[in-house]
Amino acid sequence: MRENAKILFGLAAIFLGSVTHSVFGVTTLFSSLTVDNSYEIYVSTDDSVAGTLFGSNGFWPTVSNHNVILTPNVTNYLHIRGDDAGPPQMLIGEFSLSGTDFKFPNGTQSLLTNATDWNSNATGFGMPYVAPVDLGANGTSPWGFLGTLPAAANFIWEPSLSSTAYFSVPIVPRAPQATVDTGSVDAGLVRIGTSGTASVGVSNVGDGSLVGVNLNGSIAAAVGPQFSGGAHTIDLDDPLNGNAQPDSDTYDYSYTPTGHAIDTEIVALSLTNGNPAGDNSAFQQDLTLMGQGVGPVFDSIVAPGGMLDFGDVILGDTGMLTLDLMNTSTDPNGGNSALTDLTILNISFGGLDPGLFSVMGFTPGTVISQGGTLPLSLKFDPSVVGMASAVLTVFTDEDAVLGGSGSVFTYDLKGTGIAPEPITATLALIGLAGLGFATRRRTA
Repeated sequence: MRENAKILFGLAAIFLGSVTHSVFGVTTLFSSLTVDNSYEIYVSTDDSVAGTLFGSNGFWPTVSNHNVILTPNVTNYLHIRGDDAGPPQMLIGEFSLSGTDFKFPNGTQSLLTNATDWNSNATGFGMPYVAPVDLGANGTSPWGFLGTLPAAANFIWEPSLSSTAYFSVPIVPRAPQATVDTGSVDAGLVRIGTSGTASVGVSNVGDGSLVGVNLNGSIAAAVGPQFSGGAHTIDLDDPLNGNAQPDSDTYDYSYTPTGHAIDTEIVALSLTNGNPAGDNSAFQQDLTLMGQGVGPVFDSIVAPGGMLDFGDVILGDTGMLTLDLMNTSTDPNGGNSALTDLTILNISFGGLDPGLFSVMGFTPGTVISQGGTLPLSLKFDPSVVGMASAVLTVFTDEDAVLGGSGSVFTYDLKGTGIAPEPITATLALIGLAGLGFATRRRTA
């Protein structure tokens, strides 16, 4: 009767264990292994600490089975210490996980001893690890085939073949995992007076989130002056859930250059979980936003604000001057001339005598390409004797969108109208001289 009760109690415990797993996410690590000559097996949440001992065996070549419940939602470490009483030495085993809430380094819930997924050393848990040496598959001499273990399991040991070896395997919870796309953090070439966009992409590529846990964090705001954009909150769903909530997003910053220069600003990405390494730890990364301000540069043969003097001009005549307007920009434009073209939007005359000055052959909206020159033919037509003045204003799209209202430049104009030489007395003398000549001819 007591034996039946024990059996019933055991079945109930198994049933309750399965229910507990399905409801509360409990995961059991199952192990089956042996070491030539003895071992201790632990589970820990800290790779530098041996952890909880849940099995040992000093009876080589006996294969023993040991089970333990993992700590949920954090990385657990399977730790094995092997001791050898004399060469040869080896570890061989088979390990599995209940459910799918955790995974081994191979991405599955099953793991055999091999030289790829295991870490080893001769100094202790958490000390610098190296890959173990592969001593051959199950069946290799001198140990032969251990029938209770798979043929694909390999005999392994730490490379120096010391008498004591330490082995470690991380067991990672299914969790958010971030990837950060910095391919668009550079806004590129942006014309001064306009804005571009620098972007940061973040995705949750985890293989299934912990219950109710998304990829969470934030990206700091840009403080300027060239970059702007508020702080961004990151809350990305598990890509396998099939929910409407996105599992990736792009976070934009506006770049508005104020000068002909390369601008940068660092913003901090801070994740509370979902480390790209896959261990669901916190993660920080500084992201450098970039952009280069480019555009046309207005210049002229006479510096803006300078004086253009037509000198003395006889009434009835026209004084002429040529003012060369130039686009001296040397900025890169990536083949897009709209980034560096200079538009002369219009020209006007003001001041005291604007009606006496004019320009010949100018078309509003004329574009001066990078390195180009536009000659302006200016006229002065005096109507009275004396000095006249005006202000020439040149309207451009420098520091503005192509064709938009930008920088304005002015020049002072002056000229003096003078009377023609008197001709009355001269003509009279010529007339008298002619009369005298005629009189002499008649006398003769």
